[in-house]
Amino acid sequence: MKFKLQCQSKTRQSNYTVQCNGVGIVCKNGRIRCKNHAGKSTGPKTPQGKLRSIQNIKNYNDKRNSINNKSAQQTP
Repeated sequence: MKFKLQCQSKTRQSNYTVQCNGVGIVCKNGRIRCKNHAGKSTGPKTPQGKLRSIQNIKNYNDKRNSINNKSAQQTP
C-alpha cells in the first residue's frame, strides 16, 4: 500500500477550515504542500536571467573546488 501525503493548506472558500485535497510533497520548511501551493521556481525566463544563473553556477563551482583543494593540501 502506497502512502500519499496530503497538502496542509487551508482553502479560503471554507473560511480556512477545510484542507486542500492535493497530493503533497515535503517542502524545505517541513510543511507539506501540493504543486499549486508550494510555489516552486520555474527558473529564469529572460536571456539576462539565464546568463546570470549560469554565472552563479560557475562561481559556486569555483568556490567549492578551491575549498576542496585547500582542505586536501592541508591534510598530510
